[in-house]
Amino acid sequence: ARSSKFNIFPGSAVAKKRPKWIMAATLMETARLYAHYVARIEPEWVEQLGQHLLKRHYTEPHWEKKPAQVAAFEKTTLYGLILNPQRRINYGPIDPVVSREIFIRTALVQGEFNCDAAFFKHNQALRQEVESLEDRSRRTDILVDEETLYQFYDERIPAGIYSGKHFLKWLAESEREQPQHLYVTRELLMRHSAEDVTEGQYPSHLHVEGMQVSLQYRFEPGHAEDGVTATIPLPMLNALAPTRFEWLVPALLEEKIVQLIKSLPKNLRRNFVPAPDYARACAEALVASNTTLLTALSTQLKRITNIEIPPSAWQAQTLSPHLLMNFRVVDSQGKPLASGRELSQLQRDLGAQAQQGFTRSLDWGIEREGLTDWDFDKLPAFVETSMHGTVYRGFPALVDEKNSIALRVLDNAELAENTTHMGLRRLFMLRLGEQLRYLTRNLPHMQQMCLYYAPAGKCEDLKQDILAAVFDQTFLSETTLIRSRAEFEHRIETNRSELINNANRLCEQLHEALAAFHEVRKRLKGALSPTLLQASRDINEQLQYLIYDGFVSQTPPHWLAHYPRYLKAVILRLDKLVRDPNRDKPLQLQIQSLWQPISDRLERSETLYGRIQEYRWLLEELRCSLFAQELGTSESVSISKLERLWQELRKKTG
Repeated sequence: ARSSKFNIFPGSAVAKKRPKWIMAATLMETARLYAHYVARIEPEWVEQLGQHLLKRHYTEPHWEKKPAQVAAFEKTTLYGLILNPQRRINYGPIDPVVSREIFIRTALVQGEFNCDAAFFKHNQALRQEVESLEDRSRRTDILVDEETLYQFYDERIPAGIYSGKHFLKWLAESEREQPQHLYVTRELLMRHSAEDVTEGQYPSHLHVEGMQVSLQYRFEPGHAEDGVTATIPLPMLNALAPTRFEWLVPALLEEKIVQLIKSLPKNLRRNFVPAPDYARACAEALVASNTTLLTALSTQLKRITNIEIPPSAWQAQTLSPHLLMNFRVVDSQGKPLASGRELSQLQRDLGAQAQQGFTRSLDWGIEREGLTDWDFDKLPAFVETSMHGTVYRGFPALVDEKNSIALRVLDNAELAENTTHMGLRRLFMLRLGEQLRYLTRNLPHMQQMCLYYAPAGKCEDLKQDILAAVFDQTFLSETTLIRSRAEFEHRIETNRSELINNANRLCEQLHEALAAFHEVRKRLKGALSPTLLQASRDINEQLQYLIYDGFVSQTPPHWLAHYPRYLKAVILRLDKLVRDPNRDKPLQLQIQSLWQPISDRLERSETLYGRIQEYRWLLEELRCSLFAQELGTSESVSISKLERLWQELRKKTG
């Protein structure tokens, strides 16, 4: 104590044990200062027996939610010796004034209070509502500061109330006379009315593919969820088109368009100055849809200024994160599974799991197996069911299972249509089994076509491919999908007589095309001169896009009819190469410059929906470019390459 120093007398029983705490009855100075009558003690004994001598120090007063009281840390000392460095204690009775302020600021103003009182629930809900307005509008000037709320409670709560227990006791008595005494009003909480923050501008849900997607808003730059977050139940994941979410919500669209215009190269950007004015005009004219925002924006700006904007000019990667929709995928219990700002990436990562969840967890009530005829009424375009309060939309499809078909509900409309097309084809084959068997035995030129086709595939595969194409052309050439039993029966009765004629006509076309294919391959065999090697590689690549396993049924009939011309054009090219090899290379580069960017962009677009939408857009773009440059028959070759990519996609997706 008091920083004194001494030695334990050597004769003491504790001299060699050297305990941490001791007490001595006598201090005697001889050669040294010795302590006599020494015993080991515990500091807790001093606290118990020497209360009147202790000094107490209090630090870090704070609110504790579970016990609903203000706590602090107490340090006790005796003559400078620390007996207990830190003990958590109830600070309320020690300093009721400070404790009351902490209680009001933390428990009531900040809401850190386990309280079921009606006023508390009302005030918290109202505050969250105003905070939500700030998150939506990306402003921090709507909710009043905490000092205003503190003054509100300070004026109404009497002195001496510093804990949850004291407060609830007082509240029960106070509410008998003034039930609304502690209710906060909207006017008190808001600095201004925020009339512009409406449901129309900041919706709580988006309607996508007939389903409601919940939206949450957060204003916290730098945070992973800054901006708008769409919460997507796992079974709904594959059904959603990424393009719809590019439009965000109406309130943020104009800001996004401004940044997109500013991302353009200077030579284009200067046509749209001032950018905010053009952005405002576009935002007012455009309506959110499944069309990509960049496509719609390019069209609208061209309509205003007659300036063409190439798709590659947009630099969407420069957008601020809050101008890209954030996605949170959750399971059936609402537990987050993954999140990110690229829906297509989430669909790639969780697509299989989402399909399983869609199939297993949802009961549609219409799925069947082993069908060999149309023995049901209608095939609806979509069906809906609900689970845990969420409405899901599914797309019925007829699935080809070779010896029968199955009626299943899929999670993607485009996939359901493609699958149903093949299922309908199988259903017509099952219904017209006798005609199918006749065609299998009597397809014209089959033996010779198999010889020509040998480098690309097997004879039996070619035969089945031709049969599939014949049934498609006979019964499924119309753009509208068959969805009723009556329409199915009508197609059979009306078109079955054309089955043989269609088969004969198709085989004649194929025989001519495959003969030309055979001739081209003969011309490309053996040693070629160096001047022909580059053209040979290009021609071989084109042949792979034209003649491949499944090309007959997967190529639209109006293009398949041109196959003889396509392949004869290749022969003409080879003839011209011999006469003037230098003329071929510039033309080849001209086509390649159009084809390569399209090929690259198609490969980057990996989701089912994205590939389909990208395919349609790029196909039209390529057609326009080719016709504009008057490239003649080369147009057909390049379009066939695109068609080949489309057919590869259909294979991958079943």
